[in-house]
Formats: sequence, C-alpha cells, structure tokens
Amino acid sequence: MSNGSFSMPEDPALPDPISDVVTSTTSASVVSLEEWEKLQRNITVTPIQVEVNTMTQVMTLLTLTVGVVGNLMLVCVLLAAPRGKRIQVVDRILLLLGLTGLGATLASTPIQLYAYAMHEFPRSESLCQAQGYMLNLLSLLALWYTNLLAIERYVKFRSPHEHALTFSILNLNVIVSGLLVILLIEVCGPIYGWAEYRFAKESTACMVDPLSQHFITYVSIHATCYVGVPALISAVAIICVLRWAFTDPTHLLRGSQYLKCARDVVVLCGAMLTTLLLLLPCQLLLFLQALEVQIPTDVKVAAFWFQMIGLSWVYPAVPFLARPAEAWAALGRIAKSPLRLRFSRHVDVTLEDSEANMSTSTTVEIRSSSLLAKYRRGSSTHLSQHSTRHSVSSNLCAKDIVSAL
Repeated sequence: MSNGSFSMPEDPALPDPISDVVTSTTSASVVSLEEWEKLQRNITVTPIQVEVNTMTQVMTLLTLTVGVVGNLMLVCVLLAAPRGKRIQVVDRILLLLGLTGLGATLASTPIQLYAYAMHEFPRSESLCQAQGYMLNLLSLLALWYTNLLAIERYVKFRSPHEHALTFSILNLNVIVSGLLVILLIEVCGPIYGWAEYRFAKESTACMVDPLSQHFITYVSIHATCYVGVPALISAVAIICVLRWAFTDPTHLLRGSQYLKCARDVVVLCGAMLTTLLLLLPCQLLLFLQALEVQIPTDVKVAAFWFQMIGLSWVYPAVPFLARPAEAWAALGRIAKSPLRLRFSRHVDVTLEDSEANMSTSTTVEIRSSSLLAKYRRGSSTHLSQHSTRHSVSSNLCAKDIVSAL
C-alpha cells in the first residue's frame, strides 16, 4: 500500500486443468486416425447424400405395397381357419414367414422413402444400427423358416409316425423360439464391434460394412453356418418333396388347409425354392467382398432387391395360387365379420365343448334311465315271481290242512 492505494501482489500462474489433461493425454498416447474418425462418427453424424433413381423409387413403392398388403392378406387367410379347426403345422410356419416379410418391408421401405424425399439418409447412427440389425435378422429368419418348412414336409413323407412327435404344436413352438434366440445373438455381432452396420448407397439401407473390423471372420461364420448349411439342406429336401409330389403325394396332403392335391404341394415347393434363390445372392456378395472381390454397383443393387422380393413378395402368393377360391372366401368372411378373426376360434371351441358336454350329459341320462327301467322291470319281475311262489305255497298249505282234516 502506497499513497493510499492498494495493489494486489502478482500471483504465480495457476495451472489450467483442461490444458493439463490434453497435454498429458497427447504426450501419453497418440490417437490413431481410425479411432479418431470412429469417435467423431459417434458424436456427430454427417449427412450422407442419396442419389435418387427412378427405378429404385418404383421398386420401393412396389415392395411397400405388396409387402404390407400381401403379407397382411396371408396372415388373415391363415388365421381364418374353418370353424372348429386349429391352425395346422404348415400354416403356422407360413404365418411366421408372412410376419417376417411384413417386418422386413416396414424396416426398410419407410426409411428409403424418407431418404429419397430428403436426398439424404437420416442423421441417426442408432437408426442405422437398428435397420441393419432388423434386416439381417429377418433375412436369416426367412431362410431358417423355409428350411424348417422343407424339413417338415420331408419328414411327413419319410416317417409319418415320427412326424406326429417331432412336429407337434408344442415342439414346433419350441423349435421356432430356439431359432429366434440363436439368430438374435448372431446378428448382435456388428453392434458390439464384430463387423459393423453402415449405410450403403447402393441399396439406400444400412447393411454390414465390408470395410469394418473383423468383417472376414464374421462373414465366414455367417455364410457357412447360418446361410450355407440351411440352404443346402433346404434344397435337398425340396427336391425330394417335389419328386414325391408326382409319385405318391398322399402323405404330403396333410398339415395345411391349402394342400389338397399334388399341384398345391408343387406351388409350396416352388415358393420355397424361389425364396432360397432370391435370398442367397445378397449373402454370397458379402462372402465375395470378404475375399476382396470387386463387385459392380448394379450387381449390389440387384442383389439387395432380390432379397427384398424374396422376403416380402413370394409367400403371400402361396394360398392364392394353390387354392384361390378358398383363400378369397376366407377374406370375404373376414370382411363381412372382422370380429370373427379374433373370437371365432374361442367361440368354436366353446361351442364344441358345450356340445360335447350336452351329448355326454344326454348319454348319461339315457344310460341312467335305461338302467332305472331295467331295475324297475327286474324288481317288478322279482315281485311277481315272489307273489306267485307265495300264492303257490299258500295253496299247498291249504291242501295239506284239508287232507289232514
């Protein structure tokens, strides 16, 4: 303090915690370019421009229409079973395939239409991961459900007695649930770093990125265990079923309300083969990309749309090609009374149970009344015989008394 003024002493320079952290981090380790790009991609998603193509727009609209309307019609036709009948094994698997196609359509086409309208893919990394996860899962489910359907028809012909045990409703539910759990685990790999889902400009959708880490190991296991094995088994089983359909289709005409002649079995086998042929090119391209084979852009686009057609277009046509009159009649019943789709099965079972109870009670009443009539007839006969014997014995006693006198 001097001349009545107060002055603060100069303090030493205080340390800056942020600069110290940055300095220490920089000096401790050098961040690689790939890690830095991945960090920036997780923080901010840069817009990805989309090239609008008339052909892809038309295919998207067609897939949306056929995939939603066709698969909903398939589900309604299969649920509208005749009165008092449960949904059979083949119809249950077709129902699952219809729901798979509907899910694939809804997971892909709305995002594609948004990208075409805005000329860029949505700026959301989570949305890209969810779409890639769903498309990968649903394509594998369609392949494995087709495999399950082919094996079911094969076992139905080769061993009908074992079919009743292996493909009962309870066992079928267990098999389907097990497949779903296994495939859910398999498609989670790219989310946790085993490969990666990224936006592909060729298909305007998120798919497994060929340039991602561990892509070769992921595709190797994916293509051999989850795609190659079921596809090979399905092809062999379908060819055998087709051959039996022309020679002895008796056992094959059971298990569905739409399999009533050899032509219906041929339609079902044609749908399975078509689905396999349409789903395999996209999976094959992933394997070729893992081998660093250059694939033209047009081939990638065609393979993606083959996959979408196989998922959402094929199986809705099965009941309308096999039994068109019955399929349209089922839709007509649903259109007249929409509540029947939900409550008809419960009402039919209730009516059957009540009728069975009524018939049982009537039978019991008839049997009880017949037994009562027999008892009455027997008792009256016994009484008449007893009275006759009593009168005879009384007469004999009277004669003895008279003779004694």
